[in-house]
Amino acid sequence: MDDDETTVAPVTPGVDASTTALALDEGGAAGTYTLVLRTNPGGAVTITPSSSDAGAVTVSGALTFDASNWQTPQTVTVTPVDDTDADDEAATITHTVTGYGNIASGPQIAVAVDDDDIVTAREEEIPTLFALKQNYPNPFNPLTTVEFSLDKAQHVRLAVYDLLGQEMRVLTDGVRPAGRYRIPFDASDLASGTYLYALRSEEQVAIKTMVLLK
Repeated sequence: MDDDETTVAPVTPGVDASTTALALDEGGAAGTYTLVLRTNPGGAVTITPSSSDAGAVTVSGALTFDASNWQTPQTVTVTPVDDTDADDEAATITHTVTGYGNIASGPQIAVAVDDDDIVTAREEEIPTLFALKQNYPNPFNPLTTVEFSLDKAQHVRLAVYDLLGQEMRVLTDGVRPAGRYRIPFDASDLASGTYLYALRSEEQVAIKTMVLLK
């Protein structure tokens, strides 16, 4: 081989996903992730997502890539189902691939469907304070639970921030009746470190820190 010759490793055809995990609230807003092809297929490639648990989530239909749009990400929408059984559920989104001769399936997406805003206080136990508790466990990896209490019905927003103040995740946002709440938080997609979480209403703000150790 001449000194100026180079060897180029072959590119393996395949499918890449924008995420490997997606956490949703039961009966809440839909979540999305994107799929892209790793190489130009020449012809058409169709990717069909399907859920391992249709009772937990439903997914959007088939996506088609061809030589004109193979580098453009296409979006898959995952919609959590409200089954009111008060149990956390999990589903895996499997991608069936047709058009690449040597690829039958693409990346799998893990979906955690968490119960949203679990009220644990009975009517006769209405809290007397607006309060945010320390998450438990803490430190955690990657799952923890944030608890708070409301002394009256009000609009609240619970969100997680990095130490620069950038919002990383909204755990709940809406009008909630008086009561005690437990909100699960999955930080699988976040880096180790210290984060802030804040509970805000129109009248009050409570802020605490949590530590993610991976």
